[in-house]
Amino acid sequence: MSSHPSKLKVIEEFQDIIDKKQGSPRVFQKFLRAVRDEKVRRSELVVKCGETLINSGILGAEELWMVHEQVCIAALDVQDHALALRCIQKLANKFPESVRVGRLRGMALEGAGKWAEAGALYDRLLEKNSTNGPIIKRKAALERSQGNFKAAVDRLNDYLTVFMADVEAWAELADIYLENEMYQQAAFCMEELVVAAPHNYLFHLRYAEILYTWGGAENLRLALKYFSAAVELTTGACLRALTGMW
Repeated sequence: MSSHPSKLKVIEEFQDIIDKKQGSPRVFQKFLRAVRDEKVRRSELVVKCGETLINSGILGAEELWMVHEQVCIAALDVQDHALALRCIQKLANKFPESVRVGRLRGMALEGAGKWAEAGALYDRLLEKNSTNGPIIKRKAALERSQGNFKAAVDRLNDYLTVFMADVEAWAELADIYLENEMYQQAAFCMEELVVAAPHNYLFHLRYAEILYTWGGAENLRLALKYFSAAVELTTGACLRALTGMW
């Protein structure tokens, strides 16, 4: 996950073109590729141009199904369940035994508020492969969305004892701790993220903000260090980090 400001600027330029209705299927293709590469959420725009891109006929076989998955997730984000279900059905027809498609089905059930059905589906998928990371993380997210914070934390901690390099899981765990004002535990998660991706300024920035909120002389001193690192990694372009140093 690079998320460098200069790369995000490219996405914003595509976004501006699409907003002005000057886009073409090739522009849409480049935009969706950039969003995937940078792992950012631009769900409304992905939905806006995704179905047009799918129907344009310009995508190769591999990218076609990748875009179906991307559009499906974006559609769930903006609660366009009809579009999400169309994408899932096409993916299921192509990959009938895919656990990945099963995960999308579960996410659609979550979006429809069918928590029990989604949980049962994830359990069936985990019976096939108990170490499937994406499904374990969806199960944790399901627990979290229902307010079962302890269950979500326990599931993620168990997962991370095996898959310690999964930055998404560490970030999810940090979010849960922050929601419960458990700053020491959240700081530990961010330490792991900084070690895993030392060139990602967002991790330095968030770690600094958690330390600052946690308080205490030593934490404030350390926060300044990581605010400074975020400024250096962005060559001074991160205003939040600059503000944190004042």
